[in-house]
Amino acid sequence: MFTVSIKAHSESISAIFKDWQIKALACIPNSNGTPIGSGPIYDLINRKGCHISRASVINFLEALRKLDLIEGILTTGKGGKRFDYKFNVDRSVFNLRVALIIMGALKKEYPDMYLEHVADRVTRGTA
Repeated sequence: MFTVSIKAHSESISAIFKDWQIKALACIPNSNGTPIGSGPIYDLINRKGCHISRASVINFLEALRKLDLIEGILTTGKGGKRFDYKFNVDRSVFNLRVALIIMGALKKEYPDMYLEHVADRVTRGTA
């Protein structure tokens, strides 16, 4: 499961994702790019000064794949089957999908609030 903690003092994607997760997202190619495996993403993150485990990177990528936020292309190699990843939509649609997932979770958690109105404004871009 993908857990989100929101940092209220931030006004960008860093309000939702950790620094290393933002670096991982930056490594993932666009939908027309060549997919990349978790190993190279892990190496790039750690070269940029974030010391995070490979398992954390894989869990993050898999959570995004299961939420259909990125595409995972199944490949085989020396160690067996694995996924290579790329965005399946452009980044603005990715950001919108993340926002809708959060709104859906809030609506489920707080059904008596007026989140439908807020979600409608977010999807129309009038928030």
